Amino acid sequence: MRRPALVPLLLLPLVAAAAIAEERKLTITESTAVAADGTRIYYRVAGSGDDVVLAPFAVLHGAQLDGLASAKRRIVTYDPRGRGRSATVPPEKVSLDLLLSDLEAVRKAVDAESIAIIGWQHDELTIDVRCSKGTYIRTLGEDIGAALGCGAHLDTLRRVASGALGIEAATTLAQLDGLDEASLDARLLPPDALVAAWPRVVLTNEDAGRFLAGVRRRLDLDDAPALRVYGPERGAFLGTGHVVAGELIASRLLSPAEVGDLVAARRQPFTVSESLSA
Repeated sequence: MRRPALVPLLLLPLVAAAAIAEERKLTITESTAVAADGTRIYYRVAGSGDDVVLAPFAVLHGAQLDGLASAKRRIVTYDPRGRGRSATVPPEKVSLDLLLSDLEAVRKAVDAESIAIIGWQHDELTIDVRCSKGTYIRTLGEDIGAALGCGAHLDTLRRVASGALGIEAATTLAQLDGLDEASLDARLLPPDALVAAWPRVVLTNEDAGRFLAGVRRRLDLDDAPALRVYGPERGAFLGTGHVVAGELIASRLLSPAEVGDLVAARRQPFTVSESLSA
């Protein structure tokens, strides 16, 4: 599961990166995108590949971020409307919505499905990281500084999501303060919310009992590295498993008492686009 984080880094003065681009023979292209209102937005692309890092104010950064580019990663810098090489516009045509329109136009122009947006002010760089478990963000900050040739260290780290869970759905401590026990319980998500994106398997009563006992079950299922497993009753989340050579093998299990509590509460698991049944 991927986890995003907002990461400001403090950077020492940057070295000139044009020589880096030349030494590494990076592909450099320049073009313009057209925003929703017709404004032309200048952008510059260094490197290639599906991974995209997008930073505003190309007029300020120039080639300074080229050290992060590679054959698998594109560094895209652009000038928002009215700045640098982008079209000059009157003040009434500069707003948050229009600036977001500029960003979306550039994103579409470079055919990027997901991006890491960089904000840069003085010696502080802010990036959005989507990563798998085991990624050391502090080390990533040091690596970015090394790639830029200037050094860097982590200043602030803020996790904004984990798997299917996002901070926008979180409850603050102030909101929790003063709630009674029933209201607090109502704020809790079911345990399968953590694996909501995994394929789903529903077992019969007999197979569910054996699965909870840790017994492998041979079922008509394709091999799968991670599944969420349910009994036949609504909300009966049993745990997680995986399939090897047609055998469903338990990975992490709830206790029978815990499954009973879920069924009693009749909590529906999250809806996902992909499901399996057995």
